[in-house]
Amino acid sequence: MPELPEVETIVHKLKSGLPVERGLPAYPPPVGHVITRAWTDWPRAAYPSADAIVKGLPGRRVESISRRGKYIVFVVGQDAILSYLLIHL
Repeated sequence: MPELPEVETIVHKLKSGLPVERGLPAYPPPVGHVITRAWTDWPRAAYPSADAIVKGLPGRRVESISRRGKYIVFVVGQDAILSYLLIHL
């Protein structure tokens, strides 16, 4: 389980486009990019439902990335159902 400074480092690397881990390729920062597909490996952990996330995320633009505790927060719009994507580390 990563500690808070490690989560902050991951968020910083995602924002800057640096590789998240040594040996992995660098990708462009996701802020400003449109989500093209989504899936979940743990459908029971998804709220409001895995189906709503998988169908609702594609086509949305990532507006910002931040950290809240051990969560990485992707702001993906101002919709009542899907405004944020939270990833717990």
